[in-house]
Amino acid sequence: MEYIKLSYHHLNFEDRTALMLESRKEGFSARKFAELIKRHPSTIYRELKRNSINDVYQARYASDNTFARRRRGHRKLKIDSI
Repeated sequence: MEYIKLSYHHLNFEDRTALMLESRKEGFSARKFAELIKRHPSTIYRELKRNSINDVYQARYASDNTFARRRRGHRKLKIDSI
């Protein structure tokens, strides 16, 4: 399996909706789905892990959580002198 080297892009709502629909089909393969949308398989596995409730992926929930995490940002670290 050969991956096309792409610059990093977040999954958009269309990608998430397609992932939601495909993941419910019998015989779903995250690797094949990643190849289909030209993303790395780890992107899909990570998306499924972070945004599934009771092993069910919901595109709207995933999208809302993603934007909430972005708004929260990251904590600034204090650097103490030694």
